[in-house]
This record gives sequence, structure tokens and C-alpha cells, in this order.
Amino acid sequence: MVPRVGIEIVWSVFSYGLIMSGAFTALVVLQAVLGANNSVRDSSGRLALSAASPAAIVVFVGAFVLLIGAPVVANWHLGTTAAVSDTVLRYFWVGYGMVLVVNLWDLVVIDYFILLKLKPVWSRWIAVPQTEYYTTFRPHLIGFVRGLVIGVVSSAFSALVTSMFRF
Repeated sequence: MVPRVGIEIVWSVFSYGLIMSGAFTALVVLQAVLGANNSVRDSSGRLALSAASPAAIVVFVGAFVLLIGAPVVANWHLGTTAAVSDTVLRYFWVGYGMVLVVNLWDLVVIDYFILLKLKPVWSRWIAVPQTEYYTTFRPHLIGFVRGLVIGVVSSAFSALVTSMFRF
């Protein structure tokens, strides 16, 4: 049997991870509406941040705040509602679990299901449909792996922020 504390941590990771996924989806939609994607992706779908527009910078800052802020809030909430030990390692794993949920959401729901399978009309607004990025799965899988690395960095940073301030 899993201890109650373990269930509370897992519940926190999934519930906050899904909320974070919704916020991430809102950022993706904002990116499409503002046309920011055209200014930060080249014809192969790779990021070209040197050509970033003000709209792309707004979306990037929003994603940064989300990757750092949401795990801090989740760890604070978990620390006040559950009898768990406050350790940097626990803060890290909660944050990384949340980032993993968002990364999986992005890969499976946004990239695979919506962009590659449904191919909505609005996807033509954000890039030329013939590019590899919007027609094959491989670039999205590479992005998923990169997201795992970004998750380690952002989770470590959010764990340090949470442990320094211990709300």
C-alpha cells in the first residue's frame, strides 16, 4: 500500500501538471494568435531566436514564468496541506513531474493529435504546412527530449527558489 503522503505528492504532481498544461496550451494559442511562431521558427521548424518578435518574447517570458512559478506554487501548496518533509530533492521531483506532465501533453495532445493528425485550418496560420516540423513526428520527439533537459534545469531552479523562501 502506498503511504498517504506519497498519494498526495502524486496527486499534486498530476493536478498541478494538468493545470500547467492548460496554461501552456493557452500560451501556444496566444503564440498562434499573435503570429509569434512565424518569427521564431525557420523553414525546418527549428527555433531561430535571433529573429524573435516582441510577441514571441512575450510568449517566451510567459513560458519561463510558468516553468518556474507553477512548481514553486505546487510545492508551497503541498507543504501547507500535507505532512511531507520539505527537502530540495522533493521540491525538484514535484517540479520535474509537473514539467513531465506538460511535456507529455505537448507531445501527445498538441503536437501529435492536433497538429499532425487533425491538421486544423489555423495551423496554416503559424507555418507553411509543407515543412517537416508540421508534417512529421520526429521533430516533435526531438523537442520532447529537449523538453526533458529544460525540465531538469527549470525544476532545479524552482526547487532552489522554493527552498530559499520556504513560504
